[in-house]
Amino acid sequence: VILLAGMTGLTFAVVELSKETKAESDGTLKVAGGTQIVRVDSADTFVDTTGKQRTAGGGEVAMSSASTEVKLRYSTPFELFIRLDTIRVQEEGRFESIGKVTGVSRTAEFVTIETHSFDLKMLKSGNTIVEPKSQDLIASGRRRMLAVD
Repeated sequence: VILLAGMTGLTFAVVELSKETKAESDGTLKVAGGTQIVRVDSADTFVDTTGKQRTAGGGEVAMSSASTEVKLRYSTPFELFIRLDTIRVQEEGRFESIGKVTGVSRTAEFVTIETHSFDLKMLKSGNTIVEPKSQDLIASGRRRMLAVD
């Protein structure tokens, strides 16, 4: 019995130690003992020279997007703000910035959407303030907010 348990444990240890990849808790597959994400290839599809994904037979692969664009205002229901994943801010002809939403808060006077690169404040009065966290985003004038969730 002891020999059988020892052999089972040894077999398990050898299998675990010989793995070249490891699945992370966030669902990514990484090289064992490293941070490099494993890239895989498919014999069923490929990306052509124009950037479109095609089947092995040359047909175009239909792609769909799970994102939805909505115009945001102070009066937008707060439940929508909470569900935001990404936000895109545009000023006609001047700049566009996209940020991963890291936090949302609401006061009686404004809603704040925080990202790594900028904070966006939508005032109850209808004005919008973009506060850059770096020099990459410097803005003024009329802005259009589109949220992607």
